[in-house]
Amino acid sequence: MAIKTNKSDVIATFVRYHGRQPTSEQDLKTIEYLTTKAPAEVESLLAKNSPVTGGKLWVDYQKSISIRQTPVAIPNPSVIKDYTVTGTSADGKTLMGIPKTTTQQSSNSNVPIEQSNNSNVSTALTTSTPSLTEPVTGLDQASYDKINNYINGLNLTQTEKDFLKGTFLNKDTYTSGRTVPTTAQISQWIADAATNAATDINPYYTRISAEELAKYKQEMADIRAKSETFQANEENTYQQKLADTKQKLRAKGLTFSGTAIKNIGSEAAVENPTGVEGSLQTGRRLDYQAKNQELTSEANKLSIAAEQRLGSTPVSNTLSEVGTLAAPADLSNLRTSLYTPTGQYGTTGSMASTIEQERAANIELAKQSKLNQYRLTL
Repeated sequence: MAIKTNKSDVIATFVRYHGRQPTSEQDLKTIEYLTTKAPAEVESLLAKNSPVTGGKLWVDYQKSISIRQTPVAIPNPSVIKDYTVTGTSADGKTLMGIPKTTTQQSSNSNVPIEQSNNSNVSTALTTSTPSLTEPVTGLDQASYDKINNYINGLNLTQTEKDFLKGTFLNKDTYTSGRTVPTTAQISQWIADAATNAATDINPYYTRISAEELAKYKQEMADIRAKSETFQANEENTYQQKLADTKQKLRAKGLTFSGTAIKNIGSEAAVENPTGVEGSLQTGRRLDYQAKNQELTSEANKLSIAAEQRLGSTPVSNTLSEVGTLAAPADLSNLRTSLYTPTGQYGTTGSMASTIEQERAANIELAKQSKLNQYRLTL
């Protein structure tokens, strides 16, 4: 009985060669047609018009982009997808990788299968294609099914499973007497790839996390410095206003009057005015409250941004050291903390900090790169 390819594997192969999911009616007809073909023929037919490989079979495409090059420094996390990660620099501060080459598309690679002149799916896939025969391979149907079932049973996302299938169920991988890996080998490769990817990526993120945390701490300290500058300037202004008010009261003979208490409160030269707030002190308190509200709002925005970026725990441990807003002794109740933790952002799940999301995504990219390297050793 001829070997056929199951539908999920056809779709995974289609995604690999075309860089998108099959969505159009013609795409779906193509998928159904390809399920009647052997895996090697599916590969050959989809490779013909592939915008990803430029007409090459996947194994040849991978070889073309895996030519040994000298690793270079990866400038920042946003472009890590454009490199094959090889490790870190000698000082552990910089990620190193080999730039991925861009395969030129073949002259007809921008014409999708469904736009072939003949609407018949079979003709569309085989037009101008030599007679195809399945190459000699060590991956028979039993081995194929065993690996396929093993991958399906892994606790992974469908995207991750599709990647593994594209890596280890490509029959062209096993031509020329290459050995079919056991599921135990694949399992070990997956574990090693995850460990080694994390070893490569984590030092980089540890360093930039520390640098960004120091930046946020300095920005919070700058806000506190604004508070201290305001207090120093306000103190001089207040003392001048107080002296001027006392002079006016003396000139009017009101130094020991109720008017003095009304104007300067506890600063009046009368018996037991302690704790009384005059209009001068009221204005001072309102000025401090307005300034504190302004600076607290600024600090809160900074705190939330820091936690979203780096996570609540490391930010809380660092920004809690910054201290409080400045205020004079008689307004000591306004010396409120600059930083109020939200505690919302962690390392995993929907509330993971953005730097942890970046770290996880780039570890996954590095892991896939390493799995491809393992496959090429078969």
